[in-house]
Amino acid sequence: MRFYFLILILLSYRNFSFCQPGAVDMSFDIGKGFNAPVKDIQIGKDNNILIGGGFDSLDNKEFHKIFNLSVDGSIRSDFLSGLEKYDYVSSILYLNQKILIGGNFNNYNKKKRNGLLRFFEDGSIDSTFKTDTTFNSFNIIKLLERTDSKILACGHLKTKNNVLLRGPILFNNNGSIDSTYKLSGSFDSTIRNMVIQKDGKVLCVGDFRKYGNYATNFIARLNQDGTLDTTFKAGKYLKGKFCSDIKVDANNKIIVVGNFDSVGTKRQSGIVRFTQNGHPNTSFHVSSGFKGVSTFNDVYTLALQPNGKILVGGIFYTYNGKPANRICRLLNNGELDYSFINNPDFKGPVYKITIQNDGNILVGGSFYIFNPSNHITRLMGGEIIGVKNQSVEEKISIYPNPVSEKLYFNLTETGKIFVEDFCGRIVLEKEVSSPLDYFNVQSLEKGVYYIRFKSNKSSIGLKFIKN
Repeated sequence: MRFYFLILILLSYRNFSFCQPGAVDMSFDIGKGFNAPVKDIQIGKDNNILIGGGFDSLDNKEFHKIFNLSVDGSIRSDFLSGLEKYDYVSSILYLNQKILIGGNFNNYNKKKRNGLLRFFEDGSIDSTFKTDTTFNSFNIIKLLERTDSKILACGHLKTKNNVLLRGPILFNNNGSIDSTYKLSGSFDSTIRNMVIQKDGKVLCVGDFRKYGNYATNFIARLNQDGTLDTTFKAGKYLKGKFCSDIKVDANNKIIVVGNFDSVGTKRQSGIVRFTQNGHPNTSFHVSSGFKGVSTFNDVYTLALQPNGKILVGGIFYTYNGKPANRICRLLNNGELDYSFINNPDFKGPVYKITIQNDGNILVGGSFYIFNPSNHITRLMGGEIIGVKNQSVEEKISIYPNPVSEKLYFNLTETGKIFVEDFCGRIVLEKEVSSPLDYFNVQSLEKGVYYIRFKSNKSSIGLKFIKN
């Protein structure tokens, strides 16, 4: 009897671990993955997944530098890339049914295209977007869209007079340079990342130590016109090598990660939270921070979940002295979130973390894991995104939520709809041909479920609670 009881406990633990936040989502099946690093991951309008990097193949099939997957990891046939073998895509923007990419490339489908290119969703080039002839070469690292639809770009942009500009450069919607965006100086080294505040000011992080004659030390804030905000002096607190990513949370606090080992007089490695004025936020509790082995101590990326929790990725092994291998999740106060699997079997650095609309977590980098899927995987998010009636771009709505018996759904397309439990197992499914239908969920155990809809045009999903 004790033996069977032990087996039951072990099986229960095994199922829990596969469903636990941070566990690898085994339903995301892309075979052997990519043959080179993934640098950017963005979510499209119908939850498709846009991926950029330096790869030449996916699951041993030839695909160059930018790739389009369905939400389940299957290949979408409506998108092809004309980039070449040694090209690189570093940043992707989804812009009103168009896709803008930036990176290090010179041609697309044998035609001259320097580092910045806009597509339609079918992969054809948008010929109305023509990058300014002022530049001889582009190596774009990061792209951002402003509220006026203009594009900010940073990287290494070389003029025909061989002058190197690191940005940010402001482009109009047609690809020409906005000459009203006047930089008051220039950064002395690379900008790795940027984010736009609600007031339109731009926060920049990177390897730089100066902007013109002003000491900035890895982080700076620019006004809307491109001039330096000299009231923001967060960089004076940092000592190290670089900052690599930056986000602004719901409370307008500024979270920064990178390779630095002290904040002011405190030994604190890899992460810091600043107030809007650029002072360290004392309510963010970091002791030793992130540590690696020898020089492997870099934090490259972060993502903010709707509940305020912070996902962090890089090439570290511990956080505040606790195991945290390449990716981990922090609570809003800076402490390690022990409900998340913070010590996964990752071999290699994490460069990008993107949160899907259903809360699950896409991770890209230069790693492999046990499943095996090289350079990209998906982790369980484990977050309940509300319990209200929900709709996704008016394609599907469900009610009531929470539900005890009949869960009604209203669709604008025909296709297949099914219900998954929190571990991704399909528990109910049906083909639908009429806009209004329902599932009888009375027999399901209480808990959180997903209702997913698939058609030839889209794949979308919502969470609901069974009472």
